[in-house]
Amino acid sequence: MVERGELVERLEKRAQEDERCAANSQVIVDLLAPQMALFTAREGVWNTYAVRMAVDHSNSVKRDGQYAADLRAAIALLKAGETQ
Repeated sequence: MVERGELVERLEKRAQEDERCAANSQVIVDLLAPQMALFTAREGVWNTYAVRMAVDHSNSVKRDGQYAADLRAAIALLKAGETQ
């Protein structure tokens, strides 16, 4: 059986990894914002690959951020259970 402290430690590590992934994806989204602006406005010429990459990374920001938030909530529940 896994000890609570060990589990919390592993969950915290995973949450940090998910937060880093979300932050990295946000950098890509920010860098591709000019291409997304062209696409959204349907003005000029945009790079379809860049637009697809921006959408994918935008989804990754949301997904990885939610994973991290869920892990943080689970950690809080585990830590609250320590005091009971």
